[in-house]
Parts: sequence; structure tokens; C-alpha cells
Amino acid sequence: MLKLAVILLAAAASPLAAELSSGVAEEAWYTSNSIGTLLRRIEENEKTDTDYLLHIRREAGQETHRLFDADKKEVRRTERRYSETGALEEQRVFKEGVQDSLTVYYPSGLVKEEVVYTDGKEDGRFRFSYPPEGATREPPAPGEGHKTMIPLAVTFSRPDAGGFRDEYRYLPSMDFRGVRRIYDDGQEYSSFYNSDKGILIEEWHSFRGLQLLFRYTSLGLIRYMEEYRDGVLVERNAFRYDTGTPTRLKERTTWIMAEGREIRLEYAEDGNPVRESVFEGGARVAVTLYTYSDNLLRRREKRERQGREEWDFFYDEDKKLARENYSRGGILQRILYYEEGPDYDRVDEYYQNGEPFLRLYFAEGNEVKRDILGGGDS
Repeated sequence: MLKLAVILLAAAASPLAAELSSGVAEEAWYTSNSIGTLLRRIEENEKTDTDYLLHIRREAGQETHRLFDADKKEVRRTERRYSETGALEEQRVFKEGVQDSLTVYYPSGLVKEEVVYTDGKEDGRFRFSYPPEGATREPPAPGEGHKTMIPLAVTFSRPDAGGFRDEYRYLPSMDFRGVRRIYDDGQEYSSFYNSDKGILIEEWHSFRGLQLLFRYTSLGLIRYMEEYRDGVLVERNAFRYDTGTPTRLKERTTWIMAEGREIRLEYAEDGNPVRESVFEGGARVAVTLYTYSDNLLRRREKRERQGREEWDFFYDEDKKLARENYSRGGILQRILYYEEGPDYDRVDEYYQNGEPFLRLYFAEGNEVKRDILGGGDS
């Protein structure tokens, strides 16, 4: 997978600038961990019970970190190149001898470009754009800490496929406002956010004619979610919380505009659904009841004009679903067995007049075998 490591902090000037500019090579060994943290300096042949050792070599304008595991195998190598002033110019990272990333810096210490690799081959390239002073400002002196500069845009490209450009939006306070992503084929994706005193109250996403709007309560809980197609509202969800316990969801209502349908789902105090009602034209046309115990769904019963359906669920001692019975009008229609055999992981058994007449065997959702009971296999 592509690794997007967007570095927003300026890289501080190396505290080892004096050694790097002296022209004298320096080598040292340290105990370390799996991420290459420098822990304790040791002698080259000193015995230690650590799982990782870190070797550092410094010479004029260069620094190399090599991380070894307990088998003395190099698992990571980081090569850094510095300017005459000691500012970091370039960093290359290798994992098990294969290049993993390349990062190039402005003189200010901000990231100018990042290249990521897959199996040693370039997989993507990120270029960062900052306000004019971002690339030219002086790097921080040793001990000053990091200076920050937020990028205005990031451009991504791949050697064999289309890329994109992200343009960031900020409020005058420099709080993040949103991002606009422009693909090479002209398609755009946008996200915008509204906050009040640091609390997110609204967000908006738009892509290829689909728009999603989210609104939140003062506690950060979702209050509304709306879906638009080409600017037309097609679905709206409203969330209602308990007045005594404001974080406990009591009800979720969904309106499907084109169908004139309203779906109202009610929740118990334990957070599990207990009743789902469907309304059309203001009249209730269906209701589904849920029964839980030990936080496991035991029964689902749906009642509508056409009749009644029931699902009963059974679990093994590890609380894993083992069997599901489906009935219609109180008459058993199907049993699903969630069991593993040599070539299957589920068996569907169908009933007629109370007797099984067909078994279907599935592996990862695909039918692999069927038995016609009383009539042989096919």
C-alpha cells in the first residue's frame, strides 16, 4: 500500500553539525528497539541482552544509522545528507536492504519532496508547497526546537498512473478548514469543516455528484447526516439521545425521500436495538422486534401486512454464531449452520412441510456442493 507520511513539522538542524563539518569520521554502537531509537551507548563487542543494536557512522556531510536484529541482520538503514551549515538536505530509508523512502528538505528544514517505494521501485512522489517564507526561512538553531509551517498544497504523482493535488484551506486563525483534491483527470473531491470553540459542529464532503453533510451536538455526537445527489436531498438521518444520559442513543430516524419512507429504530439502555418501525405516507407498514441476552441477538421478529417472519439465533460456548433458524408464519423454512467441514464453512438447509428437502454447502460465500434430500446429490 501507498504510504503517505505528510510531515508538517520542520526538521531541526542536526545537533551534530560540528562533527559533520569537521571531516573526521565517528562511529558508535547503541542499544535500541524495533523502531531504531537510540538508547544507551555501548562498546562494539560489549555483550548485551537487547534484541536490537544500532550502529551510527558520522562523517563530513553524512550520517548513517544501521539497525541490526538479534541475528545481526540489518533490518533498517537510514542515510542522511547535510549542508555545510548542518541543515538536513536529504534522507533515504532502506528496509532489509531495499529502498523504502526518500525525503528531500528545503534549507528551512521543511519537507520539499517525499518519494515512496514498493519492493525498491518508485511508487509515488509527494511535493509540498508552503507560503513563500516557508522555503526560505532560516532553520532552527540547535536547542531551539522545531518551527512549524503548514503546507498550502501537496501534489502526488505516480510513475505509471494518474495523481492528484491537495489544496488546503485554513481560517485566519490557521485552524484547518478543509481540503480540495483535484485528480489528473479533472475529477474533484472536497471536504470542509466547521468548528465552534475547537469542537467540530459540521462537515461536508463532495465527490462525483455525491454530497454528505454531518452535523454534531456540543458533545461531539452526530445529530444529523444527510446525503445529496447533484444537490438534491435523497436521504436524511436524525439521531436522538437520552435527556438524562446525553451520550446514550435512544433513536435513529431515516427518511428516504424518493420512496416517501421513514424508518425509526429505537435502542434499549444497553445500546442494543429493540424496535424498528417502517412508515409510508405516515402509516406504519412494518415493525421489527429484537431480543438480546448477554449482549447477543437471540431473536428478530418482523411483522407486516403480508405476515410474520422470525429469525432465531444460537451460539456456541465461545459466543460465536452457530445456527440461525428462519421461520415464516411460525413454520420453519430454513436453518443456517455456521460450521466448518473439509471444504465448506456454512450449510443452508431448506424445509418444506416441516421436512428438509435441500442442503447447500458454501465456502467463503460461494456454493461448493448441494444435496437434494431423498433425491441424491447433484
